Amino acid sequence: MYQNHVPTLAAAIRHSPKVFSSAVMFAAVSARTHFITVPAQMLELELRGRKAKCLWSWKTSAFDFVQAHGRRLHDAVMRIDCPEMALRAICEVPGLGIVKGAFVLQMMGHDLACLDTRNIERDGRDPLAYATRGIKTGKAFEAKVARYVADTFGRSQQYWDDWCADVAVTYKKTPFEISAMHLCFVPVKLQRLAPVAVPLKTNVIPF
Repeated sequence: MYQNHVPTLAAAIRHSPKVFSSAVMFAAVSARTHFITVPAQMLELELRGRKAKCLWSWKTSAFDFVQAHGRRLHDAVMRIDCPEMALRAICEVPGLGIVKGAFVLQMMGHDLACLDTRNIERDGRDPLAYATRGIKTGKAFEAKVARYVADTFGRSQQYWDDWCADVAVTYKKTPFEISAMHLCFVPVKLQRLAPVAVPLKTNVIPF
């Protein structure tokens, strides 16, 4: 699953600021909803923009932010070699905490993972360990980012594949089908960008 889809995701997101903004919104939209519905929600978002029903509260704020600052943030993240600095940068998006920020970076090919509720429960971790409560500056935030990177670095593929297998059981799909759903926001022409072996090195453009 990871080997099949993340190289394509990473190539497209790194290539296109627009796809990067869509990846940020994919991470936002996927919060507190049934994952199986996310592709349809992303289609609605593409067609209706700010009027999409999938936008509420901080998700609307995230949408407004990427509309205004998506290109700038894409360019900034692409210039960063350090995973901790990249994660702090992506958390500038309103409502996007450490976990969802890491999800965006994971889709970009960074060797980090998304410790969502499923992964937290599977590992027996403290569900509040990486919570920011909206405070995304200062030493406490930086310490949480550093701990998160230390806890997930080098395990992106493991967590991706385990998560897809877990979710597949819930929705009676195959792990491959669940993994492929992450491509829903990538235009077909960009899905043809040459895949490479993964995991990608930090800040390496695969074409």
